[in-house]
Amino acid sequence: MTTCREQGFPLTAREWYGVYLPAETTADVARRAATQAEAAVKDPALVAELTQSGVDVASSTPAMLEADTQSGRA
Repeated sequence: MTTCREQGFPLTAREWYGVYLPAETTADVARRAATQAEAAVKDPALVAELTQSGVDVASSTPAMLEADTQSGRA
């Protein structure tokens, strides 16, 4: 079976994960959750494992996720 690229389709798939909290979550709890999520994607062991699987690890901010959600990209 040939890949999309081999067939002339320069397809790049983008997969992402987001952490959503209930609307009534306090700002302090949301900040702590964001800090913990960012720490997880910066963990060298996790990054190495994901990179070995072909994943480009990147993080964003709650504001960036909100903007993507509002624009329909998320």
